[in-house]
Amino acid sequence: MEMDVRALNALIPVFDFVGIVAFALSGVFEGIKRRIDPVGVFIVAFSTAFGGGMLRDILIDRRPFYWIDHEAYVVATFVICMAAPFIYKFFQKTKHAHDWYIFADAIGLGIFCISGTSLSLAAGVPWLSSVIIGCITGVFGGLMRDCFLNQMPAVVADRQPYAVVG
Repeated sequence: MEMDVRALNALIPVFDFVGIVAFALSGVFEGIKRRIDPVGVFIVAFSTAFGGGMLRDILIDRRPFYWIDHEAYVVATFVICMAAPFIYKFFQKTKHAHDWYIFADAIGLGIFCISGTSLSLAAGVPWLSSVIIGCITGVFGGLMRDCFLNQMPAVVADRQPYAVVG
């Protein structure tokens, strides 16, 4: 059992990178769809990618924040935003363009729920609180994205089991 936990913790940076890229893409897709300017696209992508992790870090009293400690993830988000018009056009050409947005959002949600729970447990947080913090980690970035874009947050409005799945 101990070996399994260490193996999972070793994979967290990989999971987080995939989750950050997925959530950044989700923010980029929504920002471009709403025709906001490039700085706005970066703000939406950044808050989607790192919002849940920042709240998690506040709750478990982790300093420096994850994105400060892993600056390469911020650079990756910036690169995604610079390539945003090309990425968006590529996905718009596909038959199921909207499905790519949902897919990116689902990947980010699942990964961040796992990593948020795991980091909380590693910080000594009790299991039930760790599960709640994991769920917060998974949904809060998307909630911030939706609020910045002046729309009802999907986590509370679309009547789909978004957070429950996480």
